[in-house]
Amino acid sequence: MAGFPKVNGQELIDQLTEQAHAVRGRRCAWARVVETIEHRDDDVIELHTAAGETLPATRTMIITAGHGAFNPRTLGCPSWRRSQGAGLHYSSRRRPHFAGKRVALVGGGDSALDWAMNLQDTARLPIAL
Repeated sequence: MAGFPKVNGQELIDQLTEQAHAVRGRRCAWARVVETIEHRDDDVIELHTAAGETLPATRTMIITAGHGAFNPRTLGCPSWRRSQGAGLHYSSRRRPHFAGKRVALVGGGDSALDWAMNLQDTARLPIAL
């Protein structure tokens, strides 16, 4: 990692997690399994976990499942296809597109954390799940 002569994977994860928690107004919900995703008529997205928890509503969600930048693992729900690119994104190369928007980042591995850190000064409330 640039700027660190020696850092192992767990140390890097711990440091990135500490940095993410230091940003005021951001919510990180680690180790949650999203069981259902509801797209309401008012274009608000609601996420519900397997544990019965309802996460904060959002209008924008980025799925960071870690499958690969070129072949994202898409949601298997036909009704969500209409939302692709309009509220539901599997990736984005245009950070300003999320300026001032409430964003929920859904994924595994370090992808969600990377996006949360990347959007912390752009999006209103990046939430990493």
